[in-house]
Amino acid sequence: MHKDITYGMEQIHSGEFRDMRNLTSVNIPYSVREICDAAFEGCTGLLDINLPTSVRSIGGRAFEGCSNLSSIVMGEGITEIGDSAFKNCKSLVNVILPSGIKFISSYAFENCIKLAKISVGSGLKWLGPYAFKGCKSLKSFDFPDGLPGVEKYTFTDCSDLLGVNLTESIEYIGEYAFSGCRSFKSIQLPIGAKQIGDYAFSGCAALPALSLPNGLKEIGNYAFKDCTNLKSITIPAGVTKIGENAFYNCTNLKAINVQPANEVYSSENGVLFNKDKTVLIAYPQGKLDEEYTVMGSVKALGKYAFMNARKIKTLNLPDGLTHIGEAEFKGCINLTGFTLPFSITNIGEGAFEECISLKNIIVPGRITDIKSNTFKNCAKLVTVVIPDGVTSVGWGAFEGCERLMAVNLPDSVTEIAWNAWNGCENISSVMLSDNISLIGGGTFHGCKNLTEIEIPRSVKKIEKSAFGECAALEVAFVGCRKADITIDSEAFPSHTRIEYSE
Repeated sequence: MHKDITYGMEQIHSGEFRDMRNLTSVNIPYSVREICDAAFEGCTGLLDINLPTSVRSIGGRAFEGCSNLSSIVMGEGITEIGDSAFKNCKSLVNVILPSGIKFISSYAFENCIKLAKISVGSGLKWLGPYAFKGCKSLKSFDFPDGLPGVEKYTFTDCSDLLGVNLTESIEYIGEYAFSGCRSFKSIQLPIGAKQIGDYAFSGCAALPALSLPNGLKEIGNYAFKDCTNLKSITIPAGVTKIGENAFYNCTNLKAINVQPANEVYSSENGVLFNKDKTVLIAYPQGKLDEEYTVMGSVKALGKYAFMNARKIKTLNLPDGLTHIGEAEFKGCINLTGFTLPFSITNIGEGAFEECISLKNIIVPGRITDIKSNTFKNCAKLVTVVIPDGVTSVGWGAFEGCERLMAVNLPDSVTEIAWNAWNGCENISSVMLSDNISLIGGGTFHGCKNLTEIEIPRSVKKIEKSAFGECAALEVAFVGCRKADITIDSEAFPSHTRIEYSE
């Protein structure tokens, strides 16, 4: 269906043609100055549009969801494109914007998945957040001079984007600005750039190198997360803030260097520290050393500091270290030689998860709890010494430790969470604390070599699947009367004999 707009009309009113799915073309006369909000929203049959030079603005959602719109000619009079104006125009391929355009608002071309090229003139004053988010076919973009920065989410998930050209006016890269641009290979940050936002380059897997300008002040949280091809980076002297896990999962990063004049951070052999080297912030995951000794000045490790450091076999920690953080050594798949200093008072969740080569561990005597997933999937772990003073064992703490042979809990332990030893198929001996009241669901599920178990008198409840699939478990000796304990009907295998105390 074709529509002719009456000559003399100055506006195409809000929602005037909304959801007219059979509209295929429209003739817009030179009298029209404004395309109002949602004027053609949802016109899925519209194939092309020609906007005369009289049109000054395109309103918010004006063409949103015009999924078959493949061509649009914009007259030179247009100065403004509203929020979500062409959002989800999934057939739009090329767009040439008039030289006089000043404002492209938020979400303007979001999810235009076939948009391969767009050109803007030198008069552009504002490019809004999310403007090209999800434009998977976009290959490049040239920023005109005068824009203050790259706004948040502007190019998120532009998976074919190879690079952008930034001008000297750019002072910041917003959060998630280039997140998910997995083909992104090059960018030259201008000398005046001061801030890189949270997750700004996360998922830029093809980015091999990045030169940070001397004027840079701040690097956001997870700014370079999953930049798996990034090999080295140098922190300028003026940087005063590096956010949490800025280089998370940069698996080929071999060195994080800091310019000596920096007053907040320092580096030693490519490892990132605070200035006085009392905190080891980040160990590069691609560093090739098989042995590493943390210097004696270090009192704390940054969150995830050694996560996925796959080459390390032997790690030496200094006396005086008090805290092992969450997932601190997760994925250190070759770590075998390891001694925890007695000074350690806290070990975070998942601290040694997936350390598949770790064979033995002595938990320091000042630890009071073993948190969730601490040793999960440590497939070669044979022995663990748990000291008196530990009061709880967290969810999945030893889950998947398939070579672990025995569990010996001191009487200080009062609580065992679900799945604590789930899948530890070689466990043949379990000695439980005399002070626990609950054996949670799945606690010893899949411990196939366990033949018998003594349940302390203190236990008042055994939950579902606590000993499920313990194929060899013949008998469970319960230290109290049947009336004094609640045992789920599926707590034990059907063949297991339960003997109660008189």
